[in-house]
Amino acid sequence: MYKCSNCNSVQSKWSGKCVNCGEWNTLVEQQQSLQNLKNKKKKSTQVNSGAFGVRLLSREEGSNKRFSSGFSEFDRVLGGGFVSGEVILLTGNPGIGKSTLLLQVVGNLIENGSRCLYISSEESFEQINSRGLRVIDVERNKDFNIYTGRIIEEAIDVALQSEKYDFVVIDSISTFVSNDYDGVFGGIGNIKTVILKILDYAKTTNTTVLVVGHVNKEGAIAGPKLLEHMVDALIFLEGDSHHDYRMLRSEKNRFGSSGEIGFFEMEEKGFKEIKNPSELFVSKLTQGKPGVVVGSAIEGNRCLFFEVQTLLAPSFPQQVRRIPQGISHNRLVILSAVASKYLKLKLENFDIYLSIAGGLKVDDPAIDLSVIMSIYSAKKGVPIAHETLWIGEVGLSGEVRRIRNIEKRIEEARGLGVTKVYTSILYEKEHKGVEITGLKNITDILSTK
Repeated sequence: MYKCSNCNSVQSKWSGKCVNCGEWNTLVEQQQSLQNLKNKKKKSTQVNSGAFGVRLLSREEGSNKRFSSGFSEFDRVLGGGFVSGEVILLTGNPGIGKSTLLLQVVGNLIENGSRCLYISSEESFEQINSRGLRVIDVERNKDFNIYTGRIIEEAIDVALQSEKYDFVVIDSISTFVSNDYDGVFGGIGNIKTVILKILDYAKTTNTTVLVVGHVNKEGAIAGPKLLEHMVDALIFLEGDSHHDYRMLRSEKNRFGSSGEIGFFEMEEKGFKEIKNPSELFVSKLTQGKPGVVVGSAIEGNRCLFFEVQTLLAPSFPQQVRRIPQGISHNRLVILSAVASKYLKLKLENFDIYLSIAGGLKVDDPAIDLSVIMSIYSAKKGVPIAHETLWIGEVGLSGEVRRIRNIEKRIEEARGLGVTKVYTSILYEKEHKGVEITGLKNITDILSTK
């Protein structure tokens, strides 16, 4: 009999593809009979009628013990630092700098007195040591422990036989194998077995473990979806390999809020954190240029300011294009249609190229008003001052809707030199040093000065 390691279905003969779930190379030969499998399944479906209750912990008893990574931007994404016993999955494109960032984190932890172990199945000791000499202080990291191997049980035994570690890096999960799995190397079943071993080690020893994962060609995490559900935190390291800026984004965090974002700059000696990223995304070089408008977005608890840049070019007949970078294509199509109808811009003969400067990807609906104003400015050739901020969600009838955390956006925008804010008329509060103009509909833009 053959059992699928992905969906646990049983088949009488081997095939390359599971007929139940459609996954490839997941069928593993089973020594037990089909009758035993049926009995086991029947037994597992029995329900225990018993109940067990425990008291709720107090706030002091239930608090999680945290320790800093040495980077305030990393701690922000984690929700305040690492938690003892948690398992974190860090993933990103090849060559984005995952291993370099983790070497620096381990170096910071060792300097603060933590015991750390770096386990690698991809690189040799010499390769890891060579990079480590470049990005960390050797004199302060004499206790940097490195283990290289591909069998997860042996790696965990090394960690258990030594003194208790506070932090362990496993780089990367896709290249480890388990002695308890006889299937295909790198397959879904193998990764499931490996992550279970890692979880058992982390939870029983109360050790923080950070696991490095890969992404596939579609940008999703390689391996089974179960991998994302089993870890405590899921973090992406994003950025363009042709630029020096990197963004660390949390997609899941059981010990903090998800959606937090941290900014780093890749230098010759490793990563350097960026305390105020808004200064990078708003440039003085574009001051007074048509089509450039300052917008705002909330990422987690962080307020970001950036430039929305639009370029209009005459299009070929029947080939009008809408090409965005940083927002979804559908969003640009909708907003350009709303602007064309209510602001009478006649965009049907123009290609629209729109970009969020700095490589940011924005989902916040508060960017709608700045996108429409950027298109309007580009079409009319009217420059918009950087001291003016446009924030608000725009509906299909052109109405300007109120957005969340508007007071926080205005307060932080004032620190960047913003003196005038255009937003929904539903927001009527006053701010010292900032002139607020309420818009009921985007048609009100035609009467603004």
